[in-house]
Amino acid sequence: MYLLFIRNYFTKELVMHEEIYLFQRQSKEFKVTDRVWKNVRDQLVVSYTLVQEGDYLEINSLEGEK
Repeated sequence: MYLLFIRNYFTKELVMHEEIYLFQRQSKEFKVTDRVWKNVRDQLVVSYTLVQEGDYLEINSLEGEK
């Protein structure tokens, strides 16, 4: 449900108005890596999906180790 909301309402106008972008840590600083609104939206969807599916075997682990 949330993914559809993000896909439908995370628009170019919203990204531009709120100055939302992708960034990455490079040594001691964070650098902007992408400002293309579709890439920002899609990365948000991917990140949300990874967190939702992060409880491997329902043992509160991302890696499957106890």
